[in-house]
Amino acid sequence: MKFSLFYLPAFHESVHKDVRTLYGQIIEEAKLGEEIGLEKIWLAEHHFNPYGGDIPSPCVLLAAIAQSTERIGLASGGVAIPLHRPIEVAEQLAMIDVLSGGRLTIGVVRGFLAYEYEAYGVDMAESRDRFVEGVDIIKGLFSEDRFSFN
Repeated sequence: MKFSLFYLPAFHESVHKDVRTLYGQIIEEAKLGEEIGLEKIWLAEHHFNPYGGDIPSPCVLLAAIAQSTERIGLASGGVAIPLHRPIEVAEQLAMIDVLSGGRLTIGVVRGFLAYEYEAYGVDMAESRDRFVEGVDIIKGLFSEDRFSFN
């Protein structure tokens, strides 16, 4: 059996003081997780809400954690593919993998909160098609020397 850390944080001022402190706590907990032998740290993406909304970019926080740790695996516990350009997501994930020395596990999600789609100007009715296309593009970029997609 393997154990990991998973973050979908709800910010509470009484606990975290401010968002910078929250991020610092997550980084410190990742270092502790590495010290006690946990397998990975997973970060989920959410926007505009206390429900996980303080990690709008798992990639940015994973890059910071990569620089503060040496062994613990890093995982996107869901990048919301339909809300982003797949090539940019692939580039960001590739950077994290390089910065971490190959410790990245990629997790992607379709997302389910209508207000996130509305804020990004993406029609939620297109989310399934955008998700499938995005995953195909990202997988193609990571598995082929030369890749194009129409």
